[in-house]
Amino acid sequence: MSSHSFGAFIDIEQPSNKEEAPTAPAAPAKAFPRVYHSVPDPIELENLQWGTRLNGPGASQPGSGMQTPREPNDLEMSGPPTPVNEHEVDALQSFSYPPMNRFRMLSVCLLNFGNGLSDSAPGALIPYMETHYNIGYAVVSLIFVTNAIGFISAAFFVDAIRARIGRARTLIVAQTFMTCGYIPIVCTPPWPVVIVCFFFLGFGMAVNLAMGNVFAANLHNGTKMLGAMHGSYGIGGIIGPLIATAMVTKGDLLWSRYYFLPLSIALFNGVLAAWSFWHYEAEAGMSLLTPLEIIASRRQNNGNVAPAPKAQIKEQLVSMLQSFKSKTVILGALFIFAYQGAEVSISGWVISFLITARHGDPASVGYVTSGFWAGITLGRFFLSHPAHKIGEKLFVYGMVIGAVVFELLVWLVPNVIGNAVAVAIVGLLLGPVYPCATVIFSRAIGRKEQVSSLSVISAFGSSGGAVAPFTTGILAQAAGTFVLHPIAIGLFTVMLGCWFILPTPKKRSTESFIMASIAKALRPVVQRAASTARPALRPARASRISHHARPLSSTTRRRNEAVDITEIPPTPITHMSEIETAMADSVSKFANDVIAPKVREMDENEAMDPSVVEQLFEQGLMGVEIPEEYGGAGMNFTAAIVGIEELARVDPSVSVMVDVHNTLVNTAVLKWGSTELKKKWLPKLATNTVGSFCLSEPVSGSDAFALATKATKTNSGYKISGNKMWITNSMEAEFFIVFANLDPSKGYKGITAFIVEKGTKGFSIAKKEKKLGIKASSTCVLNFDDVEIPAGNLLGKEGEGYKYAIGLLNEGRIGIAAQMTGLALGAFENAAKYVWNDRKQFGTLVGDFQGMQHQIAQAYTEIAAARALVYNAARKKEAGENFVQDAAMAKLYASQVAQKVSGQAIEWMGGMGFVREGIAEKMWRDSKIGAIYEGTSNIQLTTIAKLLKAQYTS
Repeated sequence: MSSHSFGAFIDIEQPSNKEEAPTAPAAPAKAFPRVYHSVPDPIELENLQWGTRLNGPGASQPGSGMQTPREPNDLEMSGPPTPVNEHEVDALQSFSYPPMNRFRMLSVCLLNFGNGLSDSAPGALIPYMETHYNIGYAVVSLIFVTNAIGFISAAFFVDAIRARIGRARTLIVAQTFMTCGYIPIVCTPPWPVVIVCFFFLGFGMAVNLAMGNVFAANLHNGTKMLGAMHGSYGIGGIIGPLIATAMVTKGDLLWSRYYFLPLSIALFNGVLAAWSFWHYEAEAGMSLLTPLEIIASRRQNNGNVAPAPKAQIKEQLVSMLQSFKSKTVILGALFIFAYQGAEVSISGWVISFLITARHGDPASVGYVTSGFWAGITLGRFFLSHPAHKIGEKLFVYGMVIGAVVFELLVWLVPNVIGNAVAVAIVGLLLGPVYPCATVIFSRAIGRKEQVSSLSVISAFGSSGGAVAPFTTGILAQAAGTFVLHPIAIGLFTVMLGCWFILPTPKKRSTESFIMASIAKALRPVVQRAASTARPALRPARASRISHHARPLSSTTRRRNEAVDITEIPPTPITHMSEIETAMADSVSKFANDVIAPKVREMDENEAMDPSVVEQLFEQGLMGVEIPEEYGGAGMNFTAAIVGIEELARVDPSVSVMVDVHNTLVNTAVLKWGSTELKKKWLPKLATNTVGSFCLSEPVSGSDAFALATKATKTNSGYKISGNKMWITNSMEAEFFIVFANLDPSKGYKGITAFIVEKGTKGFSIAKKEKKLGIKASSTCVLNFDDVEIPAGNLLGKEGEGYKYAIGLLNEGRIGIAAQMTGLALGAFENAAKYVWNDRKQFGTLVGDFQGMQHQIAQAYTEIAAARALVYNAARKKEAGENFVQDAAMAKLYASQVAQKVSGQAIEWMGGMGFVREGIAEKMWRDSKIGAIYEGTSNIQLTTIAKLLKAQYTS
């Protein structure tokens, strides 16, 4: 079963965490008593040297020891000695989780669609406004000025309003302002009233934009979400001029009647936004806070984010003004000023330019603005996607430079059709710039300041949408409409300058996902050495029996290891930080809300629900240790272990998919993949491609290196022939790490690792096994019939595959142990709730009988002991210490406890535990595999015994 081979070769070595300085293992290794030709001999095992451990930013350094904060305010429970950046920790939501986010995203997109209808129409309607009111370019440009004033005014109040009345009511206020602007306009009032109405429209749009930007930017794949949001704005921009021109030219209607359409949408959006965001703070607002803020919020509000008191509103306004001290905010505002100025100037004045300078027909050229907005829309929907891979900074440079080139073509080529096409291309190139820039700004701004700072950037930056078109109107009246083009090109130049000066922010792990925040939460906020005792954030207590039992945090060093602990105050291993509690809650909530309703169906169908796999990627659970530069979180090993355990409490089948993908596949590519392989595959493995680990074969179980699968060199690469068995994730995977012997004459030293893609000629999935447990997890036989792969698909070096497998299996055993403790907790909690609340015998709850209570107490004690072994092994691995014995002990004992407790749970529940309506019998079936894959229990005992012998023999 991937390295989840149903019985994997034992190993007594481990990789080092130390970067660029491979070290030999701390404890010498002895040979396995039975010697095979394919197994490394004792001397070779003792002398194995390991490569770099890529644990992402902030990886633990070996031998640094745990450190203790000096002040209570600095305290977060000491874990691995990991360096930390003092940035906020973000817990990520996605489009589909929580489920209400789908409606919230729909609301945000519709709000922007209505804004697009309103913003794009003036370009087509200006000639008719001028005729109706008998005014010139300069006077008609005043609508841009008041609209911008509305934007700026919103910047002063949006954060205070949101803090005071909540997001839903703030959106209602925004729609009310817009309604108050649209109603007078449709009545064709005097021109001064129209100017005032555009102020109301600007205010409402600014509030919508600020709320939408913050919401979308902080979802998983923020660039794509913002692309969809602003793409909706572009759709409105396309439709608006088409409808406006058609109504005036073909429908013979007044220009003002067009605004009935955005008015109707504003009224509908007010209802939708209020409904979808009404419980936003209570349901999901927690995930927009740092873990420490979550803790404080829980203490004060029982998990709900209460509206800010009046005293805080002044502070928020001051904070908004103080945001101008930020270089990012100033440059961001100037960048958006230039962007909005160019966008509105082009859409507002290009028609007038084509009519006066190119002598175009008003009824025909009125549609050119739609082409411009069509380009923006297509750009935001489609060009936003590659921005993440290319890098937002470089991507924006290319788009803006391209816009300059095509704007020059509009100016210098005297052809109406050619100009219309060039204008559309300018829109296409500008389209993705806004969402990409917003993502960069949000990364560089602290979470607490995001709403106010992004509001400032949006509002003051959007004043460019007034200044530039107003200036264009005045200059056009004096010199001609050609001035549009030098103004636009000048604004593009300003954008490039700001983008060049803007500091490149460190890519936040929040863009990938929930586990990013979880993993950062495991790191101390402040790392200081101290001689004083460490106070606790809360009294130490054992892990809870409830729905949210927590991982154990600190690790006590063994006295016979060379670690100086004299200045480290003793800390109970069961002492949990509130940060870790908040972290585990996030994964637990996802597992119970999304996975739990599908557990029985997936077990019956013996297949993983594709939507579950998709949401595992959305939540970032499939890329925990992948560095941020490749789209992952770049977090630590313990974060993956916590996720595996929490998932196993709900469904061990889902847990093993995440385990194999993270601890075996991702780790292998990170450690030994070439630069080209990392660039090609890590972004995919982090976002949408399941991986599989192919080691076990029909004739090799515990003797995993007796491989029959052969590889031969070809002119273009390699050819693989053979079979693999017990391979996990086979049905879902598109990426397979395959171990084959390239030179059988060298025995195990010929074993080499290769990458095979699904669909490669000669590669096939022959049989899906029907198993006792973890039935939703696919376990298959794979055939390799002269499968040819390119030379670039070699993973690491030829002949070193056995080293890679040994190191990965050692780490993987901690993951399996976590899976088993999670399973044991899930079975225990399910049964404990039943016997203490529902099941009665002789008129008494079964859980109240002393005999039953003793069994329950004994079971929970064993679970707690197993979890202590698991998290001790994980912490030692991160600290760069020898963890092989700890991993073996953790896997051995956790698998034994899981089988025992899940079996007892069935007996405690009686008939209800035996039937398939509940999860008790499933947990028992799932538990058996823990004693088989990643090395059988006997193999673990042998490993432990060998290491003990090495310690106690002279």
